[in-house]
Parts: sequence; structure tokens; C-alpha cells
Amino acid sequence: MQEDKTIMAGTALLAAVLVAVILVRSRWLATWLALAAAQQGLPGDIARYADYILTGVALLAIVALAIILWRRPRQ
Repeated sequence: MQEDKTIMAGTALLAAVLVAVILVRSRWLATWLALAAAQQGLPGDIARYADYILTGVALLAIVALAIILWRRPRQ
């Protein structure tokens, strides 16, 4: 039973990593974030570090997904 749970969690984590990497490396998403920051009059640092912000958000999402899957009750 524990082995099945570990396999499911590992598979979901791998899928989340792949999706997050695709989204983070997407130039469209980074460009959109930079343009949104510029339109709101935010400092240029936010636009310059858009990739770092996206990477951090993606990593937090991956960790949250892993915790949720690991804590999920057994069926």
C-alpha cells in the first residue's frame, strides 16, 4: 500500500515538474509578467527578475502538490 502511494506521489510530482518547467521557460509568460509590471508602474527589478519570480512560484506549487498527495488519505 505504501509503495503504491509513493509511486503515485512520484508520478504526480514528475508531471508537475515538467509542466512547471515548460511554463517557467515560456518566454510568453515571462514577457506578459514584465509587461504587466511595467503597466502598473512597478520598479524595473520586477520585470528584470520575472523568470526568478516564475521559478519560485512553480517550485512552491510543486512542493504544495507533493505535500497534498503525500497527506491524502488512503482509499
